Amino acid sequence: MRQFKIVIEKHPEGYVAYPIGITGAVVGQGYSPDVDALLIELNNNPIAYAEEEGKTILHYSEDDQLVLIEILDFGCSLSEDARQELAKSISSRESIEI
Repeated sequence: MRQFKIVIEKHPEGYVAYPIGITGAVVGQGYSPDVDALLIELNNNPIAYAEEEGKTILHYSEDDQLVLIEILDFGCSLSEDARQELAKSISSRESIEI
């Protein structure tokens, strides 16, 4: 499994999450409070398969490009206020250049 770090920054206008060590742009990101998962979409390619290790699921295209990063139980270590703020701020962003 490929290893990388996810950086989550708190800014006055909200939170930003992005992976370190992956070139390009994050085309979408979101936090789903109902399933407590952080989703980081790296491109719009169709997903062909996924690899799961612990609480991380990496979704790949047919040509082995990483398409989507899914981090399960993400909010467990956050306070309820921080979780709600994260959901609000991340869901309002469309893309982030990295």
